Amino acid sequence: MEYPKPLLIGATGHTLALGAIVMTTADIRIGTADTPKCKIGLNEVREPALPRTGLARACTHPSPVQTRPNAAQVHIGMPLPASSYPILRSRLSPCHLTRATTLGTIYSPEVAVEVRAARRARATPSAPSAPPRWRPLPLAPALAATRTPPRTPSRPRAPLQAGFLDELVPPEELESTVISLASKLAHLGDPGERGRGFRTCKRYERREIMKACRAEVENDVALFSSR
Repeated sequence: MEYPKPLLIGATGHTLALGAIVMTTADIRIGTADTPKCKIGLNEVREPALPRTGLARACTHPSPVQTRPNAAQVHIGMPLPASSYPILRSRLSPCHLTRATTLGTIYSPEVAVEVRAARRARATPSAPSAPPRWRPLPLAPALAATRTPPRTPSRPRAPLQAGFLDELVPPEELESTVISLASKLAHLGDPGERGRGFRTCKRYERREIMKACRAEVENDVALFSSR
């Protein structure tokens, strides 16, 4: 959070537990689109859905078979560190904060893809409709003046973004996108006068967040040392 240079993260796969917390500390977070199997979230809270050995028996198979658990099914059954909450509150959507932290909801990057697709659909002009085969009779002037104008169809509500990612790109473009963006922002990390504005603004933005994080460290040490 306090790194004096722009910090970018490119997520190529699952980002769970501590990985999701680390992702929220970056300045820009880019994920991969068209990867519905990739899961992002804080799965600490939920109780383990599978035995702690990491193996599960497939009861539907005639003979016992051991399989590796899906990443979205693995839950740790522990509280989140209190020192992570100031960071999570600052980066996650308020509508998803309870779902992501208290309920341990696991998200898919495709949620953001659906948002972008809905925006593109609204921005793309629709094809002109065919003229009707019948023509309504003209209304009298007095009646036409009191007629209520037709209602425009409401825009489809796009799904809310949780706030773990800022942007999604195709998997084959992730590395080049991150490198290109990093090169464009490299001058902000200059240790001299060129980067002074970036360092100052970042410090002002996150000063209270880091103060709140440090205030919770002792609580985390007491909590986790007693487990």
